[in-house]
Amino acid sequence: MVLDATGIPLSTATLVQAEPQLAAGNGQWLVAFTDGRNGNNDLYATRVLATGMVLDNAGLNVCVCSEPRAVVRGGQRRHELPRVWQDFRFLGASIFGIRVDSTGLALGAPFVISAAIGSEATPAVAWDGAQYVAVWADLRAGNSDIYAARVSPAGVLLDSTRHSSLHRSLQRDRPSHCVGWNPELHRLAGRSRRRGNG
Repeated sequence: MVLDATGIPLSTATLVQAEPQLAAGNGQWLVAFTDGRNGNNDLYATRVLATGMVLDNAGLNVCVCSEPRAVVRGGQRRHELPRVWQDFRFLGASIFGIRVDSTGLALGAPFVISAAIGSEATPAVAWDGAQYVAVWADLRAGNSDIYAARVSPAGVLLDSTRHSSLHRSLQRDRPSHCVGWNPELHRLAGRSRRRGNG
């Protein structure tokens, strides 16, 4: 049974809001999305109670950038809701991340996950109980391969120079389909690093 037949407006700011991602935490929902109200696709969020009441009608400004960004994806760890996105502040498209708590507060500054030569796109992130794993489509070799990097609970990139190319093992081009934690992905990443790929 649909409880809200006409829908609940979460963000009706000027210009375009898109790429919504939903996560639960601290007895409420947090919806993160790209927002064009400032002229770029900034990262905004809003909290929603189980009753459907919107707590942040104007939205919470999580991260503002002078360049456009797109494709916000998220995971979940207890009361932390990590977000990753495609970011255009450097030459080409890079992958950035930020940790967000259940109130919509950014836990530290955005950090670079990958800024390799060529473009990176369609990121996704998941929590495996000990660390985050981010995946994305990567064009550094001239083809669309799938790369991964581990991030610590504190938001420290653990694979700053060595990324695991998983393009033979995961679906190409759309790693955001792999949002949930997959132990096989983790085993493949380790196996790829042992072979010296990256």
